[in-house]
Amino acid sequence: MIEQLFYRFEMGRYCVSSFLLGLTATLVLAGCGGPKVISASGNPEEAKKVLSTALDAWKSGQKSDQLQSGKPVVYVADEDWRAGATLKAYQLSGAPEQRGGHWRVSAVLTVAAVGKPEAQKPVAFAVTMGSSINITRVDDVEAETDGVATSSGGVKTRADDD
Repeated sequence: MIEQLFYRFEMGRYCVSSFLLGLTATLVLAGCGGPKVISASGNPEEAKKVLSTALDAWKSGQKSDQLQSGKPVVYVADEDWRAGATLKAYQLSGAPEQRGGHWRVSAVLTVAAVGKPEAQKPVAFAVTMGSSINITRVDDVEAETDGVATSSGGVKTRADDD
């Protein structure tokens, strides 16, 4: 009887020890490796070339949907282009920056919307390269204009009253 109690005590201690060892190993392994770094495909020069090709197509009067028939397929998301605005000129500015899985390429667009005068817009594009190419305009670029920082949408973000 004492042997049975001793045996149960030892087995219980063995089970608890095994459980704690397994739990510790699981927690340690779950923390190994750290966060995964997502890197953009291609290089900065390819990102600029892809964006320039798309902007040249817009400047020549093509619709953004027409770029989907090429190889590789190119998807472009730009509100002005979809709305029928004309791209008069563009200038890529600065070096492309890697941001997660895409390249961020800054540019200044000279755009003429229907019934409106030409306007220069500082913008940035997220360029993702892979089996297809995705170009998305992001409107969070700030530019100094007459002492006031504005977003590319023209919304005042801070006054320069200092």
